[in-house]
Amino acid sequence: MKNIYSFIYIALFSILFISCEDESLSPLPVKVEGNFVKIDIKSRQLDFNNINSTYFGGPISIASGDVVKLEMFVVRYSASGVALTELVPFKTITSFPFDFKVTPNDLAVAFGVNVSDLQDGEFYRFINFSYDSNGKKTSYLNLSRQVQVSYALQHAYRFNTEMSNDPIDTTDPTLTQYNNYQ
Repeated sequence: MKNIYSFIYIALFSILFISCEDESLSPLPVKVEGNFVKIDIKSRQLDFNNINSTYFGGPISIASGDVVKLEMFVVRYSASGVALTELVPFKTITSFPFDFKVTPNDLAVAFGVNVSDLQDGEFYRFINFSYDSNGKKTSYLNLSRQVQVSYALQHAYRFNTEMSNDPIDTTDPTLTQYNNYQ
């Protein structure tokens, strides 16, 4: 009889323990509410050795919401991570989908320098804001934590690239060691 009571207590404790599991770990796909713009980065890095023909980018599209404008800003960092510029305006997009391509010349113009001033190892962080037809602003901070950290959702609110003299092979579909989404 004591064994039956022990079994019942263990079973009740197990049920209570399982029912308190974190529901944020749901295996269902994340549904992004409101305005959400995504970028499918196809070219991940800028090739320092081919500075006149290299580009970074991919298609930008509206995943949800009524987005009418995406304002893009960029910051230039040294290879050691020191900010070399403040946040500067880069581009405003008002037509979607948009084929987004950034060349070293585009960056040089935004920073007010010559292309020859850009250095191997520098990286560039893009910080963007979308607006709907009512003027409601959406930024990286408006995204849920799960969307912020999931590179698979490809948000277009904060991402980066770098200038490298040894760029990774971006044609490798199994490539996971380089994540542009931040």
